[in-house]
Amino acid sequence: MIALIMSEYRKYLFADCKLNIKPVIMLKSQKIKESEDFYEEFFSKIDSLTGSEIQELYSAKIDILTQALDYFKTKDSSFQLLEHSLKSSFTKDNSIIINGAADNSRENQLLVNSLEDEDNPIRLIFAVDMLNEGWDVLNLFDIVRLYDTRQASGKAGKIGAYTIKEAQLIGRGARYCPFKVSEEQDRFKRKYDNDLNNEYRILETMFFHSRNDSRYIAELRQALIATGLQDENPIKLEYKLKKEFKDTELYKKGLVFSNKRIPKGRDEVKSLEERIRNKVYRYTQKTTRGAVVNLIGDNKTSTTASEIKTIKFKDIDYNVLLGASEKFNELRFSVIQSKFPHVKTLKEFLTSEEYLGNSTIEIKYFTENITGRDLFKACIGAFEKVSSYIISLKPEYIGTTEFEPKAIKSVIKDKSIYLSRLDENGGKGVSQVNCPNPEYQIDLSKESWYVFNDNYGTSEEKLFIKFFKTDIEPKLKAKGLEYYVVRNERIPELAIYSFEHGERFEPDYLLFVAKKNSDNISNYQTYIEPKGNHLLKEDRWKEEFLNKIGEKHYIPKTLISGNEYKIMGLPFYNDQYRRDDFLEKVSAWIDTI
Repeated sequence: MIALIMSEYRKYLFADCKLNIKPVIMLKSQKIKESEDFYEEFFSKIDSLTGSEIQELYSAKIDILTQALDYFKTKDSSFQLLEHSLKSSFTKDNSIIINGAADNSRENQLLVNSLEDEDNPIRLIFAVDMLNEGWDVLNLFDIVRLYDTRQASGKAGKIGAYTIKEAQLIGRGARYCPFKVSEEQDRFKRKYDNDLNNEYRILETMFFHSRNDSRYIAELRQALIATGLQDENPIKLEYKLKKEFKDTELYKKGLVFSNKRIPKGRDEVKSLEERIRNKVYRYTQKTTRGAVVNLIGDNKTSTTASEIKTIKFKDIDYNVLLGASEKFNELRFSVIQSKFPHVKTLKEFLTSEEYLGNSTIEIKYFTENITGRDLFKACIGAFEKVSSYIISLKPEYIGTTEFEPKAIKSVIKDKSIYLSRLDENGGKGVSQVNCPNPEYQIDLSKESWYVFNDNYGTSEEKLFIKFFKTDIEPKLKAKGLEYYVVRNERIPELAIYSFEHGERFEPDYLLFVAKKNSDNISNYQTYIEPKGNHLLKEDRWKEEFLNKIGEKHYIPKTLISGNEYKIMGLPFYNDQYRRDDFLEKVSAWIDTI
């Protein structure tokens, strides 16, 4: 039942993101008879399921299950919605049995090898060992082990062969199901591995459900490590907001601003590039004519006479062009207009001089005349290359100059992350509070301006915090300002996008400064990025972007009321080469507040 609820939770989350992705569950038995018996038992229990039985699952005290139940509870506190959803999603019509050779029909093979297809209804797979090898699936999110027996290797320290097979099956289920929930994300890249509190992390997580048998779980974990599917000792780190920060007006009522990445308009594009407009496409006529070549004696070779004919697209009968273009989805008018918004008709794109009209087809032919079929095939060959060009026109983006507000308390929260290793010198992953390296150590529990309990950043990021304590805080304090430093540990809502190209950037720190005036409060949001020596040149675009934010950003007055808000970025902080320059810029800014 837990697996069913988790699967349905994923389905709803995908739907919330306007994604039509169908999570699949495998119910794995050890023997065919057991699988067949469970098949009947399963649907009998589903038919009699009640909302109260679902509610009782809170007692399992599994965090991710509680999260799923809470999600459905907000929609319907009686859980009848979830009850009906489970009964309609997991039916015999939406399931398949793949236990043995008798089930290995062509129809079943097509179903289990097309689970990602939108018209494939399967949500449940009942199986024994038929799918252990040679099977790839992207939307298998849950595997339920229905048996308790454990087949050990018989040798101390050696993993059993069957456990290895189960680990390999998990590996197949763990293949990434590509998706994105926002425009700026990479569809094919994992997004939440180190963001343990993100609600969408479950969309990248596969669960293997089994009985809580400590010996089996330990052996399975060994097998996963051996097959490279799991780090041997993953390290969990926690950022927790301090209670005193949660009690502040900034946390309760404050705003944090960020911009968006949007597609760059192509309104200025009114023609094809010149190299495409005037391109020559070559085609050789297929002929049945042959020749006899004497391999012994003289080396004379008889050749078939050929001619070359050139013809521009604008001079080809439009019906021929249209028929050839219909072979390619990329040449549909809707696609063309999305790339070239000034095109009014497909005919204009294919025949006008601003687009393909002056492109030339060069046909080499061996017969007396070129047939209509030759011309049609030549056009298909040319359009294949044009289609490749259309595909290559990847969307371009810009970052908006408008920065939109969000409530700080909805964005800045407790956060957990995983790392595979710690920096031995006290850098990445090591607590700054308890850092063994005195160069980086500072007791942040005593610093009210730092909002989290600790800092696990890189050495340069730790050095900035010490620099803030010794060189910046006294200046802010002297002016009677309220100030807080927020560590941005990949908080998605705090990402910003460069104005020119929409490149994503997550500055390491945000400094919030507030000045109370007689009639309102002036609020300053400042981005700070410590940068190691080796990245000062490579990441120069980030510094250029930071330097532009103060001048170019825009906050619509309709989105805020009363108080004043200003956003800016500071140059890179580098402890070895930029310390004095950074302090000069910060001091000059503080003097203006």
